Amino acid sequence: MAVVKEQVLGGGWWRAAGLLLVLVSFGGQFAQAGISETVFSLQASNDSGAASFAASFGEGTWDPGAQAYTWSLGSPVELLDDGALVATLESADLSISLLPTPQIGLGFGVISGSSDTEFLVNSALVDFNTIPAELAAGRFVAGCTVYDSGEADGMWLYEPSLTGLGAFQSYYNIGDGSDPSLFSHLLAIVGSFGGGTASGSQSYPGSGFAPIDADVSDMRVDANFILTQNDRATTSTTFVLVPEPAGLALLALGGALMRGRPRG
Repeated sequence: MAVVKEQVLGGGWWRAAGLLLVLVSFGGQFAQAGISETVFSLQASNDSGAASFAASFGEGTWDPGAQAYTWSLGSPVELLDDGALVATLESADLSISLLPTPQIGLGFGVISGSSDTEFLVNSALVDFNTIPAELAAGRFVAGCTVYDSGEADGMWLYEPSLTGLGAFQSYYNIGDGSDPSLFSHLLAIVGSFGGGTASGSQSYPGSGFAPIDADVSDMRVDANFILTQNDRATTSTTFVLVPEPAGLALLALGGALMRGRPRG
């Protein structure tokens, strides 16, 4: 809280009032937010075997002033099982921001092995003091592009159960001891029978934010899909939690007060 204290002492009564409104509207959750030690994990499996990759919190950068965290994969990683190539993690980027509201951005690129390959990906678990149900709302956006290997034999990315549940998922309340609550699942299948590329994107809700109707204390983004052999996919997801309109009005008023002393 040292940064907050400095802003209040150096900003006059209007800044202090604005900060108070912000903290009241969100219950002060950001002061006690936490990010899991594992910030990114990937498991890949196919006929060649199974392999995994994980990145830890210390490999990224935490900015306490901005309450933001970033991590990026330095170079491609081959995922091997007893020397056999299962898949390749080409790229990965994670961004987490806690102000003004919790948000996770996750993107990654993978190449499947010599047979259809299943991928399971988890972002960091981000927790914070509870956002009450009457204020909580969210928005989830997912996009991906699938590239054919050049064999022109078609390329597909699809969720393993083929039930339409979606290859990309956003969850909340994962760490409270009960089953995770699903906010949304998106993009059940993306691909083409021909060569080249195929892209897809989807959001929930279609515009704006959807009420959650539950107290929310943490969030995470997952992906689970099968990618056809020797093909490549790049993905991007964003999961944002915000308060409902009453809380947003308080935040807007607080932000206006914190920008400077009112004129007139």
